[in-house]
Amino acid sequence: MLALFVFWEGTSITSYVLIAFKYYDKGAKEGGRRAFIVTGLGGLAMLAGIVLLGWDMGTYSISELVAMPGLTQSPVFPAALALILMGAFTKSAQFPFHFWLPGAMAAPTPASAYLHSATMVKAGVYLLARLHPGMSESPLWFWSLFICGGITMVLGAVSAIRYYDMKALLANATLSQLGILVMLLAFNTEAAYVAVVVGTLAHALYKGPLFLVAGIVDHATGTRDLRRLAGLLRAMPLVGITALLAGLSMAGIPPTFGFVAKEYLLETYYHFFEHDSALIGGIALAAALVTGAFFVAYSFTLLWEAFLRRESTSKTAAQVHHAPAFGFVLPPLALTLIGTAIPFAFPLVDKTLFVPTAASIAG
Repeated sequence: MLALFVFWEGTSITSYVLIAFKYYDKGAKEGGRRAFIVTGLGGLAMLAGIVLLGWDMGTYSISELVAMPGLTQSPVFPAALALILMGAFTKSAQFPFHFWLPGAMAAPTPASAYLHSATMVKAGVYLLARLHPGMSESPLWFWSLFICGGITMVLGAVSAIRYYDMKALLANATLSQLGILVMLLAFNTEAAYVAVVVGTLAHALYKGPLFLVAGIVDHATGTRDLRRLAGLLRAMPLVGITALLAGLSMAGIPPTFGFVAKEYLLETYYHFFEHDSALIGGIALAAALVTGAFFVAYSFTLLWEAFLRRESTSKTAAQVHHAPAFGFVLPPLALTLIGTAIPFAFPLVDKTLFVPTAASIAG
């Protein structure tokens, strides 16, 4: 766990450099500083929890810690868990530490795709998944993840619909997705483990392309404001097709990979509703359905405003100055096509990737 902490803090440093890349921009500097302070202090809290738990249990190995039967009975466990959760929640932008992530959109678009979709913000989710086998029996674990993840899930979805900036909308949508993953890890069921794995990969394969598309649109038109964009599917067909496929996956429309992830999510909560607790399962189902409705709303808002509606003749309407080079479009298109193909090869991918990975979460 000490080695994990070293590289954990390394991501805080590198993310600061990426967010504040445009050092002459006040917003970029403030966003980078805020992200560094929040995630850095969270990392120090996590270190304190690691040292406390390792000192009491006699090991710093994650695999040895989670295998110890008396872990949750340790007198230092509540304090250590609270400190470790602080580190995970700050890194994965969970309530009440969620405020730093939308400010990180000042980063260049490839960095935003890195920060907001696949890697750094998933570090907290990864840590929670690694610790899950040994700590999931604790009520403190369940309620912390259930409440903070649930609030983040709904709050991010509701916030996203208010934005016209493509990257701001996508950043708040990412908050919601991270909340979904954290809330799933509160549950100690096989369905939840698979839902976490499927949801993590699905999110990376639609959100990464959408951030890159936002950057291409900004580069080609000079703006990311949805009120000034229109008709981009006709002006940039490959970019438009990429956005449509990724956007439909974000909305969870069949037969996309996002739809598969949503089905696993709802199955987890419905199973808990039927077999464990109707109250908790019902709350989780209601939160997931509300969140899903907002996912559809802001996904179609993004696609309609920028790509599907007719070109505007307004003086404030943005124009495509030049079509993007194919090399610009290839990375998001490739990611989107991979995500589009997975549902059609799902039995194979499920057997070779999802089930073994979910089993590692179960311990």
